[in-house]
Formats: sequence, C-alpha cells, structure tokens
Amino acid sequence: MDIKDKLAYYSAYRKKPKNSKSDNVYSSLQALRDYFDGEFSEPSTSYLKISRKFSLFKEQNDSTIAIPFLSANKHKAAFNLKDCIFFDLETNGLAGGAGTFAFLLGFGYVEDGDLIVNQYFLPDYGREYSLYTQLLNMLNQYHTLISYNGKSYDFPLFKTRLILNHLPGEFNSLQHVDLLHIARRIWKRSLPACDLNSIETYVLQKERSEDIPGYLIPQAYMNFLQTGVIHDIIKIIEHNYHDIVSLAQLLLLFNRIEKEPNLLKDNQALFSLAQLAYKQNHQAYLNRFITEYEKHRDPNKTEQMLVWQSLLHKKRSEWVEAISLWENLIRSRKFGLFALEELAKYEEHVVKNYERALQLTTRAIHNVQTLNELHSTVFQDDALSRFLHRRRRLQGKLS
Repeated sequence: MDIKDKLAYYSAYRKKPKNSKSDNVYSSLQALRDYFDGEFSEPSTSYLKISRKFSLFKEQNDSTIAIPFLSANKHKAAFNLKDCIFFDLETNGLAGGAGTFAFLLGFGYVEDGDLIVNQYFLPDYGREYSLYTQLLNMLNQYHTLISYNGKSYDFPLFKTRLILNHLPGEFNSLQHVDLLHIARRIWKRSLPACDLNSIETYVLQKERSEDIPGYLIPQAYMNFLQTGVIHDIIKIIEHNYHDIVSLAQLLLLFNRIEKEPNLLKDNQALFSLAQLAYKQNHQAYLNRFITEYEKHRDPNKTEQMLVWQSLLHKKRSEWVEAISLWENLIRSRKFGLFALEELAKYEEHVVKNYERALQLTTRAIHNVQTLNELHSTVFQDDALSRFLHRRRRLQGKLS
C-alpha cells in the first residue's frame, strides 16, 4: 500500500461513525433535556439549559435587603433583591486550580415574586466559551452576587475559567455577599457544622430526599462521561437547584433577623449575636439581645453580656449605667474580679478618689488570694500581680 492509499484509508476511517463514549453522552444529553424539559443552546448541543421557577413570596413583599449588622458592616448599604444574582457551581473536583472544571452552573434571580433558576449543564470539556460569553452578558445586569462559600471556592474558580477561555471579566463593581460568613456568626455555637446542608436541616427546616452528597459529585460526573448513565446527573441537577433556592430563602431570613432579632429562639445564637453587637459597639442591638436572652436565663452567659454592655457604656463615658452594672457583677463568681478592677479604674482615673480605689483593689487582692487557696481557676493567672501593682501605685499617690 503506497502513501496515497494509506492517507485515503485513514481519512475514510476518521469519517466512519463510531459507537463511542461521545455517542453515549449525546444520547444521554437528549434524555436529560427531555427529563427536565430543557433546551440545547444550539443544534450542535454546546450545552443544556434548564429553567425552573420557585415561588419565593406567598404575598407581596418588600424587596429591600438590609444586613449591615449581620454582615459586620461589610455591606452597610441596603440593596434590592431584584439586583441580586444567586449562584452555585458543581465541579469535577474539590481541590480547585486550573484543572478543576465547572460542569453545572446554577444562577437564580427574582422576578415578580418568583425565583427563576437557570442551570447550564456542560456534557464534556471544551464547551465553555459560548456559555461563559452569555453568562458575562447576564452578570453585567446585576449589582450583587449571592453565594454560600462562593468567595473561597465558586467565584475564584469562575474567574479562572474565564481567564483560561481568554474572556474579559471585570467584577470590581459587583458586591459579593457570602452567606456562609453570616451563618457562622449566628450559629457557630449552635450547630455541629455550618455547611448549607446543616443550615437547611436545622434552620430552614428542610429535608432533601434522594440527595447526592457533595463529595460524590465529581466522581458521579466522571461516571457519566464514561457510561452516559444519567441517574446521578439528575440528582446533581436537583442538588444544585435546591442550593440556589436555599440561598434565596436564607438571604430573606437574614433580612428578617436584622430587623427582628427576637425571631431567634436559639440561646447560643443570641449569645453569638450579642458578642457581634459588642464588637460593633452597637448598644441598641446588645440591649435587645440581653432582654431576649433573659427570657431563657443562663446566668453565666447573661453575665458575660452584661460585661459587654458595661464596656460599651464605658466607651461612651456613660458612667452611671456602667457603674450600676459593675456593682451588680461584683457578686459574680466569674466576673467579680473584672467588676472590682473596672470600679477601681473609675475611682482612680475618672473621679480621682484614690482611697476608694485602694479599698476596691484591696478587696480584689483578698478575693484572689482566697481563690488561690481554693485552687480556683476562675480568675486570670496575672490577676494578682495586676492588683498588687495597682495597690502600690495608689499607695504612692496617697502618700
């Protein structure tokens, strides 16, 4: 066989239809389209688009979202729900990096009280360009991205795929609200974990049936590429859809908690938010959390919140309120030394009553020595040295 015959043979071989994996994937893709009533982006089936609606509001609702407190002032300005785009990706790996590929991209937006969820399924590699071009045009219509752990994983991956496809993506004008951080601020003490599945179960009171665990998703996609079996792909698409719905529901819940903290009946969550109020110097919120918490009284944690409250009064030089709290805390086993020290500081530095400051300091030293004899670990290790130093200084001032 000469060279011309060989070239003709190989050319004819390439044109022969093959019963290959790609044929299986193509027929499976058609089955997915029929199952979800989806549509192909073009006759060559670049990707599959699935659109669904979820009724977000049972009645007309204010679409303004304001979460400055819960976001720790990262999102000070209110924004409109209609300007939000919710997103979540499913990938062929969990490690990230250039080799990680998003094969299912879910996006949701609100329209007339409904959450419209659009999902884009890529049946294999090499079909990203046309999809990402469309997604860039879509993202430019919105002001706020909403995700769950998206700042650490989904969004960096999305930007990496844009770079690899030589597509410009400027997102500096978009604010990104990652709901995971807010969930941790509220429920870090209450739940064993703050992943979205735990939040759905314990907070949103939702149970998924026949859901696929997230860690199995990459392997399920690889199995699809090899066999064309769509059973697990259907589960992944449903998983992604419910993630998007939960993002919208969780954002609305945070908006309500911001306005009505008493919606939280979880003592641990109330305590976490009281700590957040203290860190933000937010006296009004702290007062509300203390009032709500005292309905389900836990003495130790209530006293801790009173400590925070007294320190906020101290920052504002609201001495009458601060002193009242410290005097009540003197009898506390856990915070008695703290209260004596703060009162001594007040007497020494604010009103210059050195005799009264010395009396309080002496009382604190006696309490520390008593606790030492009882082998108590309530106080700080350096408490005695601090009080002894203060006593020497006060004795010097009085002399």
